Amino acid sequence: MKNEKNQYIEHSQKQVLVIAIDDLDMNLDHGFDTLEAIHRYLMMKDVIVFISVDYEQLLNLSKVHFGKIYKDLGERDSNIRDQISDMSQLYLEKVIPLYKRVYTGALNFEGNQNIKVKNLDKKLKIKNYVFEKIYQKTGILFDLNGKKTHFYEPENIRKLKYMNMFFDYLGDETIEGYPEENYNEMLNDFSQRFVGDKLEYEEKKEMQKIMNSNLHRGVEELFDYLIRCISQKDGQEIEDLLRYKKERTQTLNLMYKLEEQKYDYGTLLHLIYIYGRLGDKEKRMVHCILAYYTIRLSKIYYSKESDSIRNKELIDFCAGSISGNLTNYMLPNVVYATTLKNSDKDINYRKSKMSGYIELSGTGEDWVQLNIEISPDDKENTILEFIRNIEICLLFFTTKDRENSKLEISIIDIGETQLGETKKFAINLEIRSNDKLYFCPWGFVVNSIQYLDILGKIEKDIKERMDGIDCDKWLLKDYEQWDKQYGHFALPIWDFDLMYNVEKRLIKEENEVIGIENIQELIGKISHIYEKCEDILNKQDESMEGKTNLGEIFRNCPAVKYFGENNFTAVFGTIWMHAINRETDLSKGIINFYEEEIQER
Repeated sequence: MKNEKNQYIEHSQKQVLVIAIDDLDMNLDHGFDTLEAIHRYLMMKDVIVFISVDYEQLLNLSKVHFGKIYKDLGERDSNIRDQISDMSQLYLEKVIPLYKRVYTGALNFEGNQNIKVKNLDKKLKIKNYVFEKIYQKTGILFDLNGKKTHFYEPENIRKLKYMNMFFDYLGDETIEGYPEENYNEMLNDFSQRFVGDKLEYEEKKEMQKIMNSNLHRGVEELFDYLIRCISQKDGQEIEDLLRYKKERTQTLNLMYKLEEQKYDYGTLLHLIYIYGRLGDKEKRMVHCILAYYTIRLSKIYYSKESDSIRNKELIDFCAGSISGNLTNYMLPNVVYATTLKNSDKDINYRKSKMSGYIELSGTGEDWVQLNIEISPDDKENTILEFIRNIEICLLFFTTKDRENSKLEISIIDIGETQLGETKKFAINLEIRSNDKLYFCPWGFVVNSIQYLDILGKIEKDIKERMDGIDCDKWLLKDYEQWDKQYGHFALPIWDFDLMYNVEKRLIKEENEVIGIENIQELIGKISHIYEKCEDILNKQDESMEGKTNLGEIFRNCPAVKYFGENNFTAVFGTIWMHAINRETDLSKGIINFYEEEIQER
């Protein structure tokens, strides 16, 4: 025994015998009989029996023993099972009294959050230590800022020790093959250890099927699996399982609209979110899904392939949108102006959610004509500002087709018109896509990855048609600088776990109702979403002690940086009104329907 000064403590000359016993709870055949034999030594003077054991497993051994007493009584009813349980509990309390135990609680127990792990010259919390080691070895990032214990944290000291051995096994940066070899080892560890610990047989079989397929086929199988699981629940089951009205509404919405669901990144996140609310078994499957795609997509992002190949794989995985119909639960309720004439009670009851997806154009050729008055004294700057605002605005439109997610914008006609004494500058735009185009607040994320194809074409068209315009002041130059400094990704879409939690934290109850023509207020609400998103990313950066700069990358993305500035409102309003005035029944869109419709069903 040593004291705090590392000096041996002088005890009396009396000696004791210490008997150390391990793995008693793993002796399924003779564990109880051994415990009986040990019990007599517990009564002996000057003998200390030191047993390392899982108490729950020891309780199970006792239940098996006392259950044999009732084996001739035929079928065991619940009363007999309770007697066996009580007898086992009483026996263990007699053999191993509570005051004689030394507890080594689970690491995820709230009271043990003060446990630190020494890493070089720092002492870190368990979560920070584990995730910093993972990031150091692979670049893979998990969400560090949830209030609950993260699913990737070890449950006890033994698992922490094994995890640390795994980190030591992974190659260092100086070794050839890093980090791709480490990704493969992470995937092996995930499929062998993580899935084995988390899932039961049926879920494990589904997970193996997803992992054994290529990326696109696997995510389609996952999409179908989640829809099947949610569809099996009837309305009353959902009511019983989910605590909050909002969660019930979302789930019922999905149940009634599943036949219309089409895969994209955001809709997948939405399905995972709802699926995870159905029970503890589903939560464990969600943990596996989030871990698997975080590792798999990170491997693509950090691979040695060219930017174009890596970006295409990630864009294809997004299938046009990283938010999809999940956006509807972030934005305020948007209603037609005629609805606003009704009472507040009627407005709040109706809750017409139309903001997540607003259709701009179909699969045919659609023209959007935008007009702006020109100041004769500052013609060039007025035109430049207008062009920039058009470009920013159009970056927020997306498709829902994986194979045709690229947005193509062309200038058809450009020039001045004279209306009476007023001079106007007119641009005719053609927006092309093989799939329908929709407005979406997160649309700029995928479009920013392929900014060169989108902005390069429109600026080339304008340059050819207008002499003397300084193209250096257009949006493409800002994107080139942003790309050079930060890369193509405004959000870390390869970090599936973090993106899931970003989306989840942005979902909140919106009690406000705004008119569909109130463009300024709508822009303000969307800007607020971006501010909250940046806060979430900044917290992740802080937790990583400056090793990442996700918040800065997002904040400086030109689409976010210039959103809503200058004359943007006028341009956005023109395109927005064009979108919502199309002959489209928005109440029958992807999930754009009224809450009372669900209640009637």
